[in-house]
Amino acid sequence: MLDYNEEVAKVEHLRDNPKIGLGEKPAVIVVDFQLAFTTHGQSDTESTLRATAKLLEKARAVGVPVVYLAVAYDTMDDVPLAWRRGGGIFSRCQRGLATGAINPIVAMEPADLLVEKRHASGFYDTDLDEKLKVLGVDTLLMCGTSTSGCVRSTAVDGAARSYRVMIVDECCDDWRPVSTAAALYDLADRYADVVHLEQMLKYLDKVGAPATAGV
Repeated sequence: MLDYNEEVAKVEHLRDNPKIGLGEKPAVIVVDFQLAFTTHGQSDTESTLRATAKLLEKARAVGVPVVYLAVAYDTMDDVPLAWRRGGGIFSRCQRGLATGAINPIVAMEPADLLVEKRHASGFYDTDLDEKLKVLGVDTLLMCGTSTSGCVRSTAVDGAARSYRVMIVDECCDDWRPVSTAAALYDLADRYADVVHLEQMLKYLDKVGAPATAGV
């Protein structure tokens, strides 16, 4: 049986011994922080959103790109088969519904990019990779929900494309605590570095250029 405390201890060990390392051209990737997925009341989503807002504020201030991923369907026929059962939460992501909007705590700004997706990974059947390549990005600072689902899937696909993937712990949410610990351990062991928000704020200060530079 999975021991939650044991999994957390494993994550802490891996966090203290990062394997991937930071690059020089980061982007912040915000995964599915839509009302449909942030108003379930089953985890401390608001604190995660507030932490993410701090990261976004810093990224924008130093000219680091911010990319939002959002689930969007025209009809339920567009929903992958595994997610159609009983309608489910994904029915709230049909285009035009208020629940498909980004949570206002982490609202988009005009310079931010949006990539719509129909599957767990932000890279599957989207132009995310192309957008990141145009920007010259080599490092992904991952935020969003859920840690064990769409964040993990996007991180794994990002690693497969040789991005330096950073899971910003305080900025990722999951309503399944045991799944969170297992996912973070698996990601840190195989695909990414699990990092703290304060580390990333300092990193952005170091690599970013003030957004007002040259204006």
